[in-house]
Amino acid sequence: MTHRDKAPRVLHVFGAGGQGREAAWFARARWGEDLEVRFVVDDPRFVPADRADVGLVRDIRPTAGHRWVAAVGDVAARRRATEALGATGMPATRVVHPGVDLSGVEHLGADVIVGAGAVLSVGVSVHDHVHVNVGATVSHDVVLGEYATLSPGVHVAGWVDIRPGAVLGIGATVVNGSPGRRLVIGEGAVVAAGACVLGDVEPGTMYAGVPARRKR
Repeated sequence: MTHRDKAPRVLHVFGAGGQGREAAWFARARWGEDLEVRFVVDDPRFVPADRADVGLVRDIRPTAGHRWVAAVGDVAARRRATEALGATGMPATRVVHPGVDLSGVEHLGADVIVGAGAVLSVGVSVHDHVHVNVGATVSHDVVLGEYATLSPGVHVAGWVDIRPGAVLGIGATVVNGSPGRRLVIGEGAVVAAGACVLGDVEPGTMYAGVPARRKR
């Protein structure tokens, strides 16, 4: 399956911090340096006094060719961002660094960011509002639920379900499940940086360590 998005005329990136700047880099690498990027936030307190390229979502007046993507790491903040941006009536897009091969990916949702150096293998399904950060690898037949986040350098083996809102910290690894017994990272769970997951992670919990164990 191929995933070819038409280049937007203007890209509204929610988030003016590091992830927002990375998203702009990925977008310009894919669609060219002439792409107009406008950073937006939802609170005047987050508009830097020294940056004229940052505005407010409430001031967006979208027209044809305008698209948006939410580039904030915190899941709750990303949910608020997508609600605010969706209310503008402007459609979302996907921002994928051009070096990422998507030819084997089964499904790629809207408002997805895939960073430079990431690898997505065959049969992978990526739902809406997912972040796959720089250098993360996702092996065959993995499902990434809505708002799932793979931090830089995460490695996920095959036959794994990462449920909505789950967050895998920098350098975490997840061993493979099997066709008859998929390994599950539960909804809203957090896997700490550097952890090695050998079994299911319960919803709404934190796991850390090698091997990863549940923390209070």
